[in-house]
Amino acid sequence: MYERYWRLQRPAFRSQATADFFFQAGSQRASLLKLKYLVEQRQGMAVVTGQPGVGKSFLIEAFRSQLPPSVGPVADVLFPQ
Repeated sequence: MYERYWRLQRPAFRSQATADFFFQAGSQRASLLKLKYLVEQRQGMAVVTGQPGVGKSFLIEAFRSQLPPSVGPVADVLFPQ
C-alpha cells in the first residue's frame, strides 16, 4: 500500500531488514571502522555490545556485506537474556 504511494521498490518496515537499508550515522561509522581495522590487522575477534534494540545485529550484517569473499569464516555468538 505505502510502497506505491512513496514509490518504494520494496517494503521498508520488515523485522529483518537487509544491509541495503543501513545508514551510517556517526557511531555506526565508528563501529564499522573499528571492525574493519580488526579484520585488516588480523586481530581475530571482536565483541559488539549494547542495549537491546540499538542495532547490533544490523551493524554486523552491514559489516558482513562489506567483507570480501576471502575473509572468513565469520561466526556470530549470541547470548540472549
